[in-house]
Order: sequence, then structure tokens, then C-alpha cells
Amino acid sequence: MVVPRYDDGGFAALPDTVARLLGVGQGGVALDSVPARARHVVLVLLDAFGWHLFARHGDHPLMARFDAVVPLTTQFPSTTTVHVTTLHSGVPVGEHGLYE
Repeated sequence: MVVPRYDDGGFAALPDTVARLLGVGQGGVALDSVPARARHVVLVLLDAFGWHLFARHGDHPLMARFDAVVPLTTQFPSTTTVHVTTLHSGVPVGEHGLYE
């Protein structure tokens, strides 16, 4: 069983991570393979594509092009609405309140 996380190991940390990489914020996911700042940031959301699928298809040419891949724990409930709203608003589901 995977327990949702709302700290720097969960999906809700992505907006802060992107801001930090672009030099306009701090915090977020600690990425050892990514510098403190980056000239360009591309965030790819593969909806409903769990870590087990990435592990199984990691040798696919598309997956092989990713510079940094970090497993993140979902929010609850694990819906597209919850996660896309978090990406756009920068706050976790408990703050934005859109569940479905």
C-alpha cells in the first residue's frame, strides 16, 4: 500500500521544484541529478502512468530521453483533477479543494 505524501517526496512538491529550477523559488523535490537552476524546464505529465509502468518501459526511446526521473507519491484522491489543479495552482489538494 502506498500512503499519499504532501511533503518534498510527493506530487504536490512539483510546482515548487519547477520554480526553484527556474530561479524564482525554493524548495520542492530534491533532485540529485538536476542542478540547483536550469535554463529550460520541461514537465511531462503521463497521466495514469505509474512507476511500475515506467520501470517496465524505461528502455523505450521516449523514456530514455528524460534527464531526471523521480518517483513521486500521489495525492489522495489520485485523480486527474487533483493533480492538474495542483500543477496549475501550486497548492496541494487540501488547499485547492478540487477532488473530482
